[in-house]
Amino acid sequence: MSKLVEISREWEGQTAAIFASGPSMTREQAESCRGLRCIAVNNQSFDCAPWADILWSTDRKWWLQYLARVRELPSRKLSVQIGLAGEGVEYLLPSKKPFDDRPGYISTGGNSGYAALCLAAKLGAARVLLYGFDMRKVGERSRRHDYPPNLNSAPRFHYWLPRFQELAPELTKRGVEVINCTPGSALRCFPMQQKAQRVA
Repeated sequence: MSKLVEISREWEGQTAAIFASGPSMTREQAESCRGLRCIAVNNQSFDCAPWADILWSTDRKWWLQYLARVRELPSRKLSVQIGLAGEGVEYLLPSKKPFDDRPGYISTGGNSGYAALCLAAKLGAARVLLYGFDMRKVGERSRRHDYPPNLNSAPRFHYWLPRFQELAPELTKRGVEVINCTPGSALRCFPMQQKAQRVA
């Protein structure tokens, strides 16, 4: 069964990268971040960065679909889903606050990328680089790869974007710098930079 955990500041002062599911996400982007702390969201855990420090997903259906595939990955596996079949998945309790400082809780914003950003901040990262955070359709695509029909719910960009706008000042207050490295992203509440300077 999954295990309730609390998050400590293991990444204090470090730079982290998050690989989300937007259509602009590439393996090359992920590879450029090797050596940094990395969180792979959903399918990026096996498509782009099977070596990532953490695999994150808030989606129970996703876990049920892919748990067998990702079980052997070396990444730490974290979620908000209780009672997932199989060992090795840890979970936090979901919070509706823009950012929740309690070590056993994670703010989700209704979006796995949002929760992954909160997770990086809770782990103590001083700088977070965002990849695959398009928050819009690119051509006809909303995601890097379509999910199976049972998972392929319509993205809710109109709901998610205001949540990120609420989160941005909370991260600033906590000294977390966020740089959006996603070209053409509709997420404009963080500075945009296609090639962010790496700092340890």
